[in-house]
Amino acid sequence: MTTITSRSARALVLVTGVLLAWTGRAGSGVPARIDYPEGFSSAGMPSADGLRRITKEGFTAVINLAPESVSNQLAGEAQLVVELGMQYVNIPVAWDAPGKADFERFAARMQAFEKDKQKVLVHCQANMRASVFSYLYRHLKLGAPQEEARAYVERIWSPNAAWQDFIDSLLWP
Repeated sequence: MTTITSRSARALVLVTGVLLAWTGRAGSGVPARIDYPEGFSSAGMPSADGLRRITKEGFTAVINLAPESVSNQLAGEAQLVVELGMQYVNIPVAWDAPGKADFERFAARMQAFEKDKQKVLVHCQANMRASVFSYLYRHLKLGAPQEEARAYVERIWSPNAAWQDFIDSLLWP
């Protein structure tokens, strides 16, 4: 039996962050970025330079699914996004308790941005929340085949029990 201590958990988070940053889309300045066929992207926490770069790629909106308390939160992100001419939305999703209401708020914002033909970056701390929400949105709202949509999540992580329960609650209510 393996026991995970807070020290080993912190080390795992550090290693995961390094790997995600290393595997991120080259040159985008946005770690672990995934570009979806429907024209939006998900990613880990962007840097200020990363946000500046995505404006040059035509992004017009940012949805941040991380609570303000995450350790690598970009200070002043909302203000910077607005200064760059993009719209900013924060839907703080608790890591250990994602909920249907969180997803419905997210889906409503995505549908509004889609209606206005806006290019959206969905992000969180490490593209775990964002990849799952993107998967569910693509499958449940846009009709992407479940296996195809889920494959994008698998590029980033295998959802833990809490997140798999959340996924299952939306797929099979």
